[in-house]
Amino acid sequence: MGKDLMACTIKNKQDADFCFHGARTLLKYLNTMMGMIDGVRQNEDIECLHRMRVASRRLRSLLPLFSDGLPPKQHTRWRKQLRRVTRALGKARDADVQIACLQEALDACSDDRQRPGLERLLLRFKQQRQGMQAPLVSTLERLASRRHISRMEMALRYLLATSQLYASPESARHTYHRSRNAILRRLQTVLATAATIRGPQSGAELHATRITIKRLRYTLQAFAPLYPDTLDDAIRAARKLQDVLGNLHDCDVWVETLPQFLEEEKARTLAYFGDPEPFEALVPGVMALRDQRRQRRVKYYETFEALWQRTQDKDVWGRLCRALDDPPLPVHDDGCESAPALHRPASAKMERALPEELVQLEDTLRTSHRAWQWHVATLITRVPAGRLITYGRLAEWANASHGLHIGASNVAWLRSHLQNLLGDSTAVPLHRLAKTGDPYSRQETPARKKLNDQLRASEGSLAHPLWWQP
Repeated sequence: MGKDLMACTIKNKQDADFCFHGARTLLKYLNTMMGMIDGVRQNEDIECLHRMRVASRRLRSLLPLFSDGLPPKQHTRWRKQLRRVTRALGKARDADVQIACLQEALDACSDDRQRPGLERLLLRFKQQRQGMQAPLVSTLERLASRRHISRMEMALRYLLATSQLYASPESARHTYHRSRNAILRRLQTVLATAATIRGPQSGAELHATRITIKRLRYTLQAFAPLYPDTLDDAIRAARKLQDVLGNLHDCDVWVETLPQFLEEEKARTLAYFGDPEPFEALVPGVMALRDQRRQRRVKYYETFEALWQRTQDKDVWGRLCRALDDPPLPVHDDGCESAPALHRPASAKMERALPEELVQLEDTLRTSHRAWQWHVATLITRVPAGRLITYGRLAEWANASHGLHIGASNVAWLRSHLQNLLGDSTAVPLHRLAKTGDPYSRQETPARKKLNDQLRASEGSLAHPLWWQP
């Protein structure tokens, strides 16, 4: 591994800031992926698989963009391993979604003639999903045994540390230049693929557009910290478009695969009974589901058209291009541009904005009693840089603000829970939470103390800790 770290070289010093941002972004998704491995193995909560799949897809999409400074040979191996993992996770996730869809259809079914077909479909998909679990776990264990994850993490942490040595105003300007080019390339691809859509019958073109929009969104979110609030409209638009096109594609898959399912079941019935008559009971439910998916597809396409037109009317892509032409590099009184935005404390406006990674967990955190986890998590983001707050004081703040009834132990648990979900590179300021009487993290684990010390030192609260009272 020592040779790999030595291969992490910033050849062009003006790329230092870009390498820092890339390493930090990749580490965030890598930590999220690693934190979900045990949950995927246990297969008790399908959200673990979903979050791991999303993190692996983001890693795979962004790794080529942020490959500067990483060892070339290892970089190629990591991409291959991520592709293998993403495919395995994708198949399992698709099966989970289909099972949930069938269960929802069964729960809503009021026609007894349709139930046999839906029940048989659900049985077959559950059998398929069960058969995927062992190969999926084997893929994850192979990834761990060959130390690809640990090597990637070490290389990224090394690059994160070394890139800060060369940070300069020049490298900041270069980072904005490169981020602009990367986003515009993604946007041009989106516009080019969208132009090939000729109507609802353009299934392949709609699917290709969804993929390009997804990649644009990942790139926008990767560079969002460089442009406070500037990319929000484009990210929201991309997310809505991606979601509706994803739903449309799911309908296409159902419409295409259901006739094939009937053929396979008919063959099974004939082979087992020697008579196709028992098979006939399955047809009404399966065909009803197919008709329903066709109808929903029509609505999804209409929604897509309306959303796309809305982006045109609001000039979302045009405003994005103009914003990228005017990067937010601040200027000192002496007329000199400041150090890179990545290395400065966040502005008050940025502090109030919720990190995208936290927004993505909103549905999960809101499932807690009276949504207390979500409310406390959002309050954590409002703790000012350079200040600390105790678990007990944060609990009191949450109780007063949202009518909750939680204590310090709940907040301590949530901090640990968020750390596992988001990883060490999270933008959520978990390091600003501390036990009463322990501003130096002496009662924390060595790893937690080290991380807290680093983050608090960067904000000035390590040497002179100041308790905050909201």
